[in-house]
Amino acid sequence: MSITTTHSFISSFTPHHTFHNQRNHRNHHHKPPPKITSQLPKKPHTKTGAIIIGAGLSGLAAATHLHSNNIPFLLIDSSDAVGGRVRTDTLDGFLLDRGFQIFITGYPEARKLLNYNTLNLQKFYSGAKVYYSGQFYNVADPLRHFFDAIQSLANPIGTIFDKLLIALTRIRVLTQPDDQILSADEMSTIQLLKGIGFSDAMVDRFFRPFFGGIFFDNELQTTSRLFDFVFKCLALGDNTLPAKGIAAIPEQLAANLPTSSIVLNTRVVSIEKTESEVELYNVKLSNGEVLRAEYGVIVAVEEPEAVKLLAGKSFEFEFPDEIRQPVRSTVCLYFSADRSKVPVLDPVLFINGSGRGIVNNMFFATNVAPSYGPPGKVLVSVSLIGLYENESDEELRVRVVDELSNWFGKDVAGSWRYLRTYRVKFAQPNQCPPTDLRKDPRVEIGLYVCGDYRTSATFDGALVSGRKAAEALLKDRSVVQAAYLDIDDSDLHLTPVLRSSSSAHVEPSPYTQNPVTIIPGPAGVVQLSNSICVEPSSSTTNPVRIIPGPAGLVQRAKLLKENVFILDPDGALILTQEYMQKVVEDVGEDADFNSGLVAIVKSCSPNALGDLNVTLKDLSGTVLETIHYKVLDVGSYEKDITVEAVMILANVSVFTPKPSKHYLNINVVEVFRKDTVSLA
Repeated sequence: MSITTTHSFISSFTPHHTFHNQRNHRNHHHKPPPKITSQLPKKPHTKTGAIIIGAGLSGLAAATHLHSNNIPFLLIDSSDAVGGRVRTDTLDGFLLDRGFQIFITGYPEARKLLNYNTLNLQKFYSGAKVYYSGQFYNVADPLRHFFDAIQSLANPIGTIFDKLLIALTRIRVLTQPDDQILSADEMSTIQLLKGIGFSDAMVDRFFRPFFGGIFFDNELQTTSRLFDFVFKCLALGDNTLPAKGIAAIPEQLAANLPTSSIVLNTRVVSIEKTESEVELYNVKLSNGEVLRAEYGVIVAVEEPEAVKLLAGKSFEFEFPDEIRQPVRSTVCLYFSADRSKVPVLDPVLFINGSGRGIVNNMFFATNVAPSYGPPGKVLVSVSLIGLYENESDEELRVRVVDELSNWFGKDVAGSWRYLRTYRVKFAQPNQCPPTDLRKDPRVEIGLYVCGDYRTSATFDGALVSGRKAAEALLKDRSVVQAAYLDIDDSDLHLTPVLRSSSSAHVEPSPYTQNPVTIIPGPAGVVQLSNSICVEPSSSTTNPVRIIPGPAGLVQRAKLLKENVFILDPDGALILTQEYMQKVVEDVGEDADFNSGLVAIVKSCSPNALGDLNVTLKDLSGTVLETIHYKVLDVGSYEKDITVEAVMILANVSVFTPKPSKHYLNINVVEVFRKDTVSLA
């Protein structure tokens, strides 16, 4: 199967909100943005771990999750920087975000991935100024600006009853879990607002421009699921801008990844499935180089590019042949102004509640974040809904200045200097009902997709989608490793033995040094497979010598079938291959197996630059294993890892780059130098 495209890969993004709770923050150790080059392996068919196509938020989230699990990856993007559509340009000392993007601190996934302190988030006023009938009216969050909210009760932007309904809607969404919101019965947002009982004045003068600016949909046809989810996040969080621009968000994610794993200015032209039994893929680049994805390919580009890349092919899971129309587009215009030519100094969002004109919302960016402009200057940001393809940038500039002259006066708006226009054709996917905001990222084993179009069209959706794609890859990788183990039962005499008890007891013998009580359940299977030796008997023609290292795990599992439950539900003998797959699948849920282990270093290269040979110790005894140097994240422990040092390991699993190679995938919890511990 060959999948071909010649389009640039620009990864998924959305507008732009997340939830911040300082108490729940991890202690992140952030580095400055990486200096990323486009160096690639020089040999064709170069093998790598996973390949992620697209370095936007989804691709970066997938890479972050793989990296946290010590899985090697290559993150490829055709652009000159990470971020996809979440980018910031610099012009004449101004920071110009590519389109209207506000980071709202209300999304749980961003709270897990980002360090808000280092982003230096600058807050908006919690509310908006609504332009209606030639005047501005304040709409304020009563929990944050109580007196402003009281003063606004009698203004024409909705009735007092409308304000009460907003409070009740807030309570409703705050008492619902996110999963419940995203899977609830749905309708369009406009239908939901009408059903709640909001007046036409409130809908047209506030909800339409405010949420229309978030969804890029002034008809409010977007699913009510997304409205409720965003409304909840707005209630929980603040509207903010990172001090260094919206691009600081993807740059922070990239800074925590190995710079050698990020390749920019490189275009992928095709993905081809290999002819091997295992689901492997080759990724061909525009320069002719071919990379082998040993674990899988994650397609993390925006929906139109993903459809062009994958649609019309025969896959295990359905993938759409075309994107839903209309797509959500926006135009953003930037102007420079002298500070004396700005009517307000407040960090507030202005929205158009008049129902006329092309401006949907605007704000003075340097009022929110002074770092967005040079000293003494103000950055003006104006947002339109739609693409306005039939009008030139100059025509749009003239219309915008004329319209804002009615808002602020011609002497004010007419003095602003035009900087740049951004047209974002695919700002968001169309998420009108019916929707599925929890789509499976798996196209087939070894091939995955992620982006805001697979979940919710938000920052959070993009980040969640990337994580779920990485999780699906990791899950499939473990199953594939078990399913394709080369195991031959022909050399073994396997006789079923039924056990009446769920636990076993291994008595002392020349082959088991001490009595060991075997843990019931799948953990005991691994415990036995790590410790049991086979005593010569009438059922084994010759004594069997266990191969040292991880390969011995498979050998022990084959031999263990003579002593442990080995019948399927129909009473038939379980094949060793199925038996091993059961072990691989079952032990992942067993806390005893996944808890920390003690490892004694038997051999290693200086400074842990090579593989480590270690002896693992637990209640069942010892087993020799190998830790690949690429999965070591030892931090300050590096100098302490020497022969006879003791390591405390967590999240221990088997890492199998190919059937003939087995390593341990681990996290280092603690290292004790050999001169500080007893190895008795």
